[in-house]
Amino acid sequence: MTQNRWPLPPEITERIIDLLCLDRRRRYFRYIYANLPGTAQYAGVCKEWQELVERRTFRNLRLSRARLADVDRIVCRRRRTYVCTVDLNVELEPYGAEVYGDFETAEETARNSSLFSETLRLFFDIFSRWTPGNSGLHRERAGISLRITAFSPSDVGRCGKAEMTRRDGDIKNHDIYTDRYIHSILQLLPAAGDLPVVESVSEVISGKARHISAPAWALIINSLPNAKKIGINFWENEKKDLELRKRLRDEIGDALARMRCPNAEVTLTCSYEAPKDHSSIPPILTARGVDDAFARGMRTWTRQLKRLFLSGVVISPEMFYAAASDEEEAASEHLEQLEVTYAAVTPHGTWLLEFNPEDSPLDRPSPVVDLDEYHPDSLVREVPAPEDMYEYDFRTRPVATEMDHIHQGVAGLCGGCRHCRSCILLPLMGRSSGVAGTMLSYINMMRIKVLALHIGEACRDIHRPKTWLSFGRRWRRFEGINLRF
Repeated sequence: MTQNRWPLPPEITERIIDLLCLDRRRRYFRYIYANLPGTAQYAGVCKEWQELVERRTFRNLRLSRARLADVDRIVCRRRRTYVCTVDLNVELEPYGAEVYGDFETAEETARNSSLFSETLRLFFDIFSRWTPGNSGLHRERAGISLRITAFSPSDVGRCGKAEMTRRDGDIKNHDIYTDRYIHSILQLLPAAGDLPVVESVSEVISGKARHISAPAWALIINSLPNAKKIGINFWENEKKDLELRKRLRDEIGDALARMRCPNAEVTLTCSYEAPKDHSSIPPILTARGVDDAFARGMRTWTRQLKRLFLSGVVISPEMFYAAASDEEEAASEHLEQLEVTYAAVTPHGTWLLEFNPEDSPLDRPSPVVDLDEYHPDSLVREVPAPEDMYEYDFRTRPVATEMDHIHQGVAGLCGGCRHCRSCILLPLMGRSSGVAGTMLSYINMMRIKVLALHIGEACRDIHRPKTWLSFGRRWRRFEGINLRF
């Protein structure tokens, strides 16, 4: 068979290879199925089979630092055109059971940042020599989808099922699981050094594992000029160290101001969780009306985007529009769609929700942990932040004045968007049952959708919204805009 020409037409041959190679129970990435074990051997059947099989075996590359050294040797120029997705797994240093109950030290974080930086720079150096083009298997899709995931082989979910079973059953040694590295954020070193430009990547995604710093993501994205679809995660959920949280928030704002991704569709998650105890006072991150680094960075960054899906974030009106800014700064030339899912608190220490008198009163529950059961030395590790000590979620009704400020800020942004078609604001609410649940179904979303054909003219009128006073109205219409409560 290897010496004779394959007798069947290409369509039937491709169907046969799909049946032999594809594991339809597993997917690498969205539309791409995993390969069955032993798929590569079919490339030796005949010349006609070789290309079809290699299109499947090289469409997804799972690379580590060790495997990067072989990329140039194995993935020749012809095979590069078959690559659709690249999973870059950045493996950090392992650790033993003796430190399962300890937080990662600054020295460990520094060593991990060094490994992370070496791997990233090696990847960008190799792939900077790849030319952009369509993938072989999906010709309608241009470029490569890159997923970056950093983890230690000793981390939860990475150490293997047997080790996790042993850890769960070990009652003698204290294990804090993912809390061990919750405060460890990987940096790209040196911070001032740019990465080589990679033009073959059209999409970049953050894997769900260790935190990667916002400045590192800025350097990565700035080195991917053709990445028009971006999905990244920032960690902004520090609850026990207020000064650290403020620094992280400012760091994110500065990184966003430097990030270049024109006309991109971006999904950004900041991972913030609102206080579970609604009787607590939210932390004060900035004074009311202050144009801080986070707000400035978000405004600057949003101007260049085509679509933005933002979630897990504490928002303020200044994030979207600053009255003191000039028209050039406020304008967003490309923004077509904005969707924001935000926490029900403000950065100046107030709630966006209040108790609804129509709701049944809730009794204050017991704390989520019994402090009497823990030794004082372990409290810093196991006890939640004070704002999460009680699951007391009695706030269900929006505070009209606070909501109105946010809506006016967003409307100011949309007023400078010549192509804006849709804007959705969705606060993360509390209870959703009874009378409060019925009301929430009306008011938990503000949707601004331009209805006129001349979108630019309609958008310029959004900066004069009416005050949000009537919660019972399901629709309010003004100047070509629909607000749904």
